[in-house]
Amino acid sequence: MKIAVLMGGTSEEREISIRTGAGVSKALLKLGHEVITLDTGTGALLKGGDLRQALGNPAGPSALAPTAIPKGAANVGLEPFVRGMPRDVDLVFVALHGGDGENGTLQALLDLARVPYTGSGVLASALAMQKDVAKELFRVAGVPVAEGLVASRFEAAKQHLMARPYVIKPIAEGSSDMS
Repeated sequence: MKIAVLMGGTSEEREISIRTGAGVSKALLKLGHEVITLDTGTGALLKGGDLRQALGNPAGPSALAPTAIPKGAANVGLEPFVRGMPRDVDLVFVALHGGDGENGTLQALLDLARVPYTGSGVLASALAMQKDVAKELFRVAGVPVAEGLVASRFEAAKQHLMARPYVIKPIAEGSSDMS
């Protein structure tokens, strides 16, 4: 199969996404698949010998893409990739974390382009990324959920709003902080 691995992006989780993309790409190559990697944040596309060389580089995943977003980059690779989607790509492996990779935006573009991809579809992705909405849907459906509240970062920085220990999660990103 010819598989495009989308990684990087512009979210706060860019570095983790690049690591994920590198690991997935190595595994897919080892299984005999043809792999293309695309850093959606910068537009950097690697395939064939260039990809194998980057994956074998002692610098590790950062050889695939810079972990910091170059000035002026803003998901520059995503739209051109979807618009000019190589028709011979059998599958897109979504290795993006946070932002457009998990909120349903990318899934909608891939659905419109009729390209199969890994992970959840548009609605599930959008709902899951909005943690307050997802939690309420679970509660209404009778799924037990942990106690929680929604507060601004300014309120949370002033004082503990709950008894410790607790987890702080941004509503529409993936990373968390233990307190």
